[in-house]
Amino acid sequence: MAISKRLIPLIIIILFIHGYLPAQSEDIKWELLHYETFDSLIVEPEEWVEDTYGDTSRWNVDIFDEDGDFFRDKYGSSAFDSALNEFRSFRKSFTYGEDDWLTIELYGRDEDKDGQPESGGKIINKDGKARLISERHTDAAMIRSTQELPEIYRIELTVSNINFGGDKNDDGDWWEDGKFNGYDGDEIASPWRKNWALTEWLDAWHENGLYFLCITDFENPAPHNNVFWHHHRKVVMDTDNNNYDGTSWSYVYNPNTSRFEEDGNSFTGLIWLNGENFGDDFTGNFFTSWTPAGWQTEEWNTNFADKYLPDESYTFMIERTPGFITMSVSGRFYYGGDTVYIAKKKIDEFPVVWHYNRHEMYDGSKNEVKKYFGKTIDTWPADSYYPDYFFCGDPHINYYEGSADYDDIKLWKGTVATNITEKKQKLEYRLTNYPNPFNPKTTIQYQLAESGHVKLAVYNLLGQILDVLVEDNKQPGTYTAVWDASGYSSGIYIVRMETAGHISTRKISLIR
Repeated sequence: MAISKRLIPLIIIILFIHGYLPAQSEDIKWELLHYETFDSLIVEPEEWVEDTYGDTSRWNVDIFDEDGDFFRDKYGSSAFDSALNEFRSFRKSFTYGEDDWLTIELYGRDEDKDGQPESGGKIINKDGKARLISERHTDAAMIRSTQELPEIYRIELTVSNINFGGDKNDDGDWWEDGKFNGYDGDEIASPWRKNWALTEWLDAWHENGLYFLCITDFENPAPHNNVFWHHHRKVVMDTDNNNYDGTSWSYVYNPNTSRFEEDGNSFTGLIWLNGENFGDDFTGNFFTSWTPAGWQTEEWNTNFADKYLPDESYTFMIERTPGFITMSVSGRFYYGGDTVYIAKKKIDEFPVVWHYNRHEMYDGSKNEVKKYFGKTIDTWPADSYYPDYFFCGDPHINYYEGSADYDDIKLWKGTVATNITEKKQKLEYRLTNYPNPFNPKTTIQYQLAESGHVKLAVYNLLGQILDVLVEDNKQPGTYTAVWDASGYSSGIYIVRMETAGHISTRKISLIR
């Protein structure tokens, strides 16, 4: 069910957590446009639609498409066309949610060419969430925004039950239920990814992963091959469980040793794609990743922030404000425990974000001329237009298989305060929480009209204090705190906010 914006109070989270974000965000007014909880039935069309490729295909984008000239030039037209013609491609695209604000995109490969994919990606209702299922590495499934995102936006969602390969027990054993890294072991990345020598197709089973949340640079994003996606991401939070005979290309920051340690299992990446360097033909433009040790800006860095835990739930957020992009993820991590990681930087400072321009005019100053076997393309030409769309899921049609649950997708639209009075408008004291009822955690939002000491605490109905969430000096503004009631029984509890001149209380309901 899509919850109307008229029924949900504006719950602003992340902005004031640990004081990471500067006051610049306080000059923006946020309006919650959509909030999807996936309680309504997901109705998938019965019929698959064949993608016959070419300029007339609704999924045609550029030279990295499934039948793109890049692959013909790279592998030879005859060899590539022969490999591409060994199967047929089928798709489904349908809208969902309030005002059809979300679109679900599915892909399936028809190996025996009988007009029906052997499986095909799926997104179904499961336990009040949207479960993404890719049974085969040639399946794909993703949820995206139907329309281009607003000029100023914040998109947020939760991901849980992550089951896309990896070493789930972190004990060195990548086998589970007869599969290695989530695969049978015979999957290949044909017909889009060969080795560097171009002599054979790569084995897909070495890498298995998921896009938690991504901003892309073209209209109506849908599943494509992995080479295509490596050239079409602006910012992304993802994972890629990789194991090449016991070695990995990824490194994770270990705060206990203050070192980046080789680890291909369950990394969580906050990645900023570098628009100033188109990068490699196959793996796309270079990227910068944020870690607790700072931004990793060297070319081909593969250093990442932490590791997710398969049984935990995580909240991911991407926010675009004038001149900035912010990414954050919160939850319980392998090294960091219960924490939030926030990465914020200017769009146009080194390294600039890939294809950051949208409607605004652009002078072509970041353009590179890339050569492919004598042919040239402009990577970022003047007056080009690259809209922001978000998506989440498995967009690769030649890699990744597994399942994960998505929920609580929210979209905010921001507007910049237009005058001093609006910016400095006096705040009121407020105390709210969400969700309510809850189990076992709830986010408590409190707003302060004046600076001073504040105490935020939870009491039982006998007036006994249970937990002190905040006791500190604060400036006027809106803040959040999370109460974890895992150790308490179902019932009514009281949240009390106390300042020098004001007291607010609120009843909250814990339901097991």
